[in-house]
Amino acid sequence: MILIADSGATTTDWGLLNSNLTVNKYIKTAGLNANYLTDLEIYTILFNELKPHILSPIAEKITHVFFYGSGCSTEEKQQKIKNQIVKIIPNAAVSVYHDILGAAVSLCGNDMGIVCILGTGSNACFYDGKNIKKTLLSLGYFLGDEGSGTHIGKKMLYAYLKNKMPQDIYHLFYSTYKKQPEDMVAEMYAAPKVGAYLAQFAHFASENVHIPYIQNTVKECFNDFLREQVAQFDEAKHLPLGFVGSIAAVFHKELKSVVDEFGYTLGKIIQNPINGLVEFYQKAEI
Repeated sequence: MILIADSGATTTDWGLLNSNLTVNKYIKTAGLNANYLTDLEIYTILFNELKPHILSPIAEKITHVFFYGSGCSTEEKQQKIKNQIVKIIPNAAVSVYHDILGAAVSLCGNDMGIVCILGTGSNACFYDGKNIKKTLLSLGYFLGDEGSGTHIGKKMLYAYLKNKMPQDIYHLFYSTYKKQPEDMVAEMYAAPKVGAYLAQFAHFASENVHIPYIQNTVKECFNDFLREQVAQFDEAKHLPLGFVGSIAAVFHKELKSVVDEFGYTLGKIIQNPINGLVEFYQKAEI
């Protein structure tokens, strides 16, 4: 049996394949970002949320685990995740990769393309059909993550806290969350996962994207993403831009508009990379 995972900052999607490569089940757990979680926190999520779905004798039959995760850009971070997975699935060969490679495999398979992640966080790379050939240093929600849920949510929250929204939208935001600005500032700095806290306000944008002010704010965030990340790859001029992630899927109209303005070619937009990854490993020779 084969277990495949696509993990972001918020959630991890798992696909379990039977020995004949048919789908046994899909599982959802909390996100396992190696940059932000301790070893104990990673293990606790795996023990409480994954293990109940793969109890004996299933766990003993899993021969390979392919884990693609946010924050897994270095060998140290990859080993950090691997060390905890083997405690839950001791008989499997565990391979851990960066989530950008998972997005590339899911979107492109064995074809070349510019691969973009727009979920809670964001990233981009040039994929040659087998390996990530060019990528950028991810700066996280403090200094980067342009176009992501965190970025859009931060824009929404900032405009509310600074009273820079049109008044009708300001009142709509307050009626949605029913919290005064000073309370939200305290709540934000007390949040255990600030990125996830900020990203929740992207939902407000998605619910009200028909309002020109909010639509323009979302487009500005995508403009930042293409300018700061995609434009760094000369290959983007002649290869399609594929997107994975909830933000890309939810705001696909706004995203297409900005991609067209830049003169790029829009490729696939898929919300969940796990489906493409499962299809890939059903055909791969392991």
